[in-house]
Amino acid sequence: MVLALAGALGCAAAAARLLGLDEKRTAHALSIAASQGSGVGYQTGSMAHIAEMGFAARNGITAALLAADGFTGQLDVLEAPRGLLNLITAGKVDNAAGILNDWGRPYRLLEVGIKQYPCCYHLQRMIESTLEQKEAGRISAGSIAEIVIEVNAFFPTVVQYLEPRNEIEAQFSLPHAVAAALLETRILPSSFSMAKIESREFRDLRSKVRMVVREDWGWTPTGWTPRITYRSVAGKELSIEPQLSKGQPPNLFSFDQCIEKYRGCVEGLLPEDRIVESVEMMRSLESCEDLADLVNVVDAPATSKN
Repeated sequence: MVLALAGALGCAAAAARLLGLDEKRTAHALSIAASQGSGVGYQTGSMAHIAEMGFAARNGITAALLAADGFTGQLDVLEAPRGLLNLITAGKVDNAAGILNDWGRPYRLLEVGIKQYPCCYHLQRMIESTLEQKEAGRISAGSIAEIVIEVNAFFPTVVQYLEPRNEIEAQFSLPHAVAAALLETRILPSSFSMAKIESREFRDLRSKVRMVVREDWGWTPTGWTPRITYRSVAGKELSIEPQLSKGQPPNLFSFDQCIEKYRGCVEGLLPEDRIVESVEMMRSLESCEDLADLVNVVDAPATSKN
């Protein structure tokens, strides 16, 4: 919900800047966007969750275009008694104007994390840690008797699917993500395909992954650390507590470190020459005169599937 809601306002602000709107029309753009801000956290694992991000971009841009044409809204819609902040906090906003105290100090645009793997953000640490232990030779798919992962109370409200029924649910499935880390050399979109969901190897490993919800760890999206315990058929036990996944602030990826993930998402969909060309265009994106050129490069017909 937060991403979809804040995204509408953020896109409205960005579009207003790109359109060169003055202060008053920018304020109206934000007001119009506030009326369109929406999103439900429960939608994870469904197509609606994916579309929410697109709705935010569409609504924010629409708000700015309307404001540019003279469309107006209530300028105090964020902080008013019946305004947006009051609505989303059930009336618990004590100092709405205080939001401005640290406004833009700093802007976090250059601190936006990039996920290593094409699935839920909250699964990144589990996948990365499992891959590291596998590559170090400490665990393997065949040696595992059980994997116990302790999480806080927030985690299962997002990562909801113990036994996924489709590709999107697999991207929000803790057992499937851990199974993929044990069975795959690269975590690609194909790692969450129906073929993998229905695979006997994946089914067997998913059944060995157990999630334990620690209510005493609180209910918060960030600021907590999972505990992963790998138990082998030989009776050995290994426990780790991954703090942060790579690619998240402050451990951000460089451009070159992002290329592998990009390739993993487009290989089989774009021919190699277009992949290379698109990478080089994105490398110099700030000097690109027309983004339509990049869109044309990546808008190639599918050639095969992973």
